[in-house]
Amino acid sequence: MNDDDTTSPARRRFLVQGAAAAVGAVAGSGARAEQAAPPGVPDWMKAPGADTGSQPYGTPSRFEAGIIRNVPKGLKQYTSASTRTPLQDLDGILTPNGLFYERHHGGIPDIDPARHQLLIHGLVERPLVLTMEDIRRFPRVWTRSAPKSDDSGEGDG
Repeated sequence: MNDDDTTSPARRRFLVQGAAAAVGAVAGSGARAEQAAPPGVPDWMKAPGADTGSQPYGTPSRFEAGIIRNVPKGLKQYTSASTRTPLQDLDGILTPNGLFYERHHGGIPDIDPARHQLLIHGLVERPLVLTMEDIRRFPRVWTRSAPKSDDSGEGDG
């Protein structure tokens, strides 16, 4: 076989046309891919979010800023009062810590765990005083529950 047989004008034309068709197909697929992308992708979906650890203590999303405990209107005083969980605004069945129903008699305490003590006395054989360090030594038990207060405003307490 000589070189003239493998490089005939018909073969060259076939290779050039085939290459052009391949380039056109690749370029055309890019246009189709752009058309297939969802319209109006917002910028925040195209870049990474805040660094991990930028909020060392978890806080709600800024988009949930309006989901807050309900403080009853017209209270004569706020030292002994309650706040209600906004159940109508929650997604799911678990209440975030910051939205639990609270009832306070004498305001919200500011307790220093390093100085806090629990006194167990009365109808016990041996009275006991436990610090938070003592309490933390006990095994932890996790449970899901639905606490109810007699003063929850549901009319039966």
